[in-house]
Amino acid sequence: MPSPIEESKQQMLEAMRLNADLMATSTTVSVGIQAASSTAHTMNGAAAAGGEVAKTTGNDIRQSAKSS
Repeated sequence: MPSPIEESKQQMLEAMRLNADLMATSTTVSVGIQAASSTAHTMNGAAAAGGEVAKTTGNDIRQSAKSS
């Protein structure tokens, strides 16, 4: 039967291992969230840029029609 000190050491080692696993999982999740957020910002930016191109093109067509 292990001594109380040995049991305490084993418990501390197990807590350290679990903490390291938790930190690794947390980092992985955080990176995934950041990537998804970056993708959403990129998509929103592309949509906004597309809307501006459509407005400009529409204005150009209207101006051409008025000139004709």
